[in-house]
Amino acid sequence: FPWTPPTRSFRAAVDEAYPGGHRPARFREARQGVRPTTKAFVRWVERELLGGPDPFAAHGGEVPLPWPEGEEYDDDQLGKGHYLAYSRRQLCFIVAKSFTGADTRGYANGLRRFFEQRAQGGC
Repeated sequence: FPWTPPTRSFRAAVDEAYPGGHRPARFREARQGVRPTTKAFVRWVERELLGGPDPFAAHGGEVPLPWPEGEEYDDDQLGKGHYLAYSRRQLCFIVAKSFTGADTRGYANGLRRFFEQRAQGGC
């Protein structure tokens, strides 16, 4: 499924999601001497993840999903015993694109549906 254009920048999405400020997590595999900051996180996502090589280039830039051919299909759940796997970079790309309001054209992906829900506090 191809991506629709984003509706906001990644920076704007982070600011909206974390109005009190984003506190980046520190991971063991992080580069030594690099302090995790919101600015560094946003810059990496915008420049390297979203602005770098497309992790779905082998699929023409589209997100591959198993879909029965030639059938009307009203359920987006895989059958029992089936699974779908993406690389870590592909998964991060899907999350970042969805976070910016981009959607998969022709498929209302579950992550976008989750992001569109409103919590009790109105967020």
